[in-house]
Amino acid sequence: MGKAHGLRYLPKSAIEKIDKLQNQELLYLNHDFQNPYHSRALLLRTNDNYIVGYCPQYIVDDVFKLNHKNPKTCQSAS
Repeated sequence: MGKAHGLRYLPKSAIEKIDKLQNQELLYLNHDFQNPYHSRALLLRTNDNYIVGYCPQYIVDDVFKLNHKNPKTCQSAS
């Protein structure tokens, strides 16, 4: 199982949410346009909108390529 990055920047409430995540719980990717350090940063968030980390940078380019090649693989959250 992979690990999210950027946890040290999250508020206490997000860490508490991470501690309660269930196996197989769906997480969503959101492009963090306003990230001053990485213009292609991808946030990981829960269905109830808690930010629980960042997608590791070493796979971000692959995620963007996959989405560009087949947009249906990345669906919008309702």
